[in-house]
Amino acid sequence: MIKRVSFTVGVAVAIFIVAIVVPISVYRSRMAKEHELYASLLLKPDGIANVGDLLKLKPDIREVFFVTNASSVSVVVTLEPPKGTRHTYSGPPAYIFDENGRLVGWSEDTGDDTEFWRKWPISSTNEVSKERVYDIVEPVASPEPPPRASGSEDQG
Repeated sequence: MIKRVSFTVGVAVAIFIVAIVVPISVYRSRMAKEHELYASLLLKPDGIANVGDLLKLKPDIREVFFVTNASSVSVVVTLEPPKGTRHTYSGPPAYIFDENGRLVGWSEDTGDDTEFWRKWPISSTNEVSKERVYDIVEPVASPEPPPRASGSEDQG
């Protein structure tokens, strides 16, 4: 009798473990695939040496920040996350440029990147107009700024 109860309890524990472990494994696998898709859609810093290179790719700019540190000014350009994925990100991807427009850093997900926040503490107090990013583009690599909205052109 004790062996039968022991066997039954063992089977019940095994079923319980399988009922918990399998769904968690499936969920983790799905999340990993979503993250891979998200990462594959990001504009990687390969081939981006300066602001002009980034702007030539016509990214969907989310925000631009000027961050002043001890002896330098950095320009942080955040982009809208890529579309076509259900991946939950905690912060937008960001490209960091020095005052001459050269790429000095990149973050795939600024929300989880503690090193990013330590080096470039962005906030609404140092946010600037998106168009300011064109002010630091090196003249050689300068793409044309986007056309102004209708009604703002000179009617001369």
